[in-house]
Amino acid sequence: MYRADGVLVGACGLNRADNAPLYLERYLDAPIEEVVAAQTGTILPRNRLVEIGNFACSESGNARIMFAAICRLLYENQLDYVAFTGTKKVEKYLPPVAPNPSGAGPRIAGSNG
Repeated sequence: MYRADGVLVGACGLNRADNAPLYLERYLDAPIEEVVAAQTGTILPRNRLVEIGNFACSESGNARIMFAAICRLLYENQLDYVAFTGTKKVEKYLPPVAPNPSGAGPRIAGSNG
């Protein structure tokens, strides 16, 4: 993401789940759609799921703008589900653009925590 003056202020990687295994699946005991279905009953079609990785912004205020831009991009490409690993700091930026995030937490991630 660039400011109007051309300065880079944010970047991330997007990986469609139907193209290859997701990076975060290395931490799971099964493919993400199976793990989520077992935990929540929700079926995640891989062709409508994208993983966000390496999310970084130069200033914290840019994170909300970038999440909003990503949401629009995903909506326009009929990608309804997002998976990522993140910290509590990242989580605080979600509510304005994702009012009901399904925080999978460590149970979905396959840890004992």
